[in-house]
Amino acid sequence: MAEEVKDPAAPGWKRDPSGRFAGRYWDGAAWTEHVVSPDRKRSLDPMSGGSPTIPPPQPPAPAVTPLVVEGPAGQPARRRGWPAWAKIALPVAVLVAIAAGLTSDDEPTSGSAGQPSTPVAPSRSYAIGETARTGDFDVTVHGFSDPQAPGQFLRPQPGMHFVSVDVQVANRTPAQQAFSSLLGFHLLAGRDREFNLTFNDITPGPPEGEIPAGQSMRGLVVFEVPNGVGDFRFRVQGSFTASEVQFTLG
Repeated sequence: MAEEVKDPAAPGWKRDPSGRFAGRYWDGAAWTEHVVSPDRKRSLDPMSGGSPTIPPPQPPAPAVTPLVVEGPAGQPARRRGWPAWAKIALPVAVLVAIAAGLTSDDEPTSGSAGQPSTPVAPSRSYAIGETARTGDFDVTVHGFSDPQAPGQFLRPQPGMHFVSVDVQVANRTPAQQAFSSLLGFHLLAGRDREFNLTFNDITPGPPEGEIPAGQSMRGLVVFEVPNGVGDFRFRVQGSFTASEVQFTLG
């Protein structure tokens, strides 16, 4: 597969052109008011004098497998970035998920704080390198990094560190399917701890959005966990109604 050429206009965190902050979020068409300071604090700061029409140069990408959509044989790979609708759709989806959990017979699982949860154990656990089916998707875990080096701007909180899962999601149906990394990926630790993926500027980002029929997306899913925590498992669920699968991580 040919190496991906990074698109400098792709959405993401970039160096703040105003110089007032460490980073500012570029949505693919204009600078936004979302900024981050060198000490990882996020805030809002509207751009004065209008938004530049050209993003600044991208810093060198980390030496990891690029996020691509794999097409049929003989066709080039296409890069998939975070869609613009994700900033609205994902928060709504989270609220729906919380409401569904509170009205079900099961107790709701915890958030990124890693508090006790009551997930239903799958029939078997998969190893790194294996492929498991959940709903309309085949999921393959290619690697696990503990710790994961932070990105250019965002750092873990004191007493915490990043870990990442290199995962590929393939759509094996004859129709285009949407996949949500926020709802589909969770990290389990020990017997009763669960973590949601964390907001970060590490690239390539997690598989997210519409996946065409017969194609796949691959990227890094990053979690922020307390130092000293181990015995990690990676849980994937293709949809609300799909059976979950779990991978043992090292």
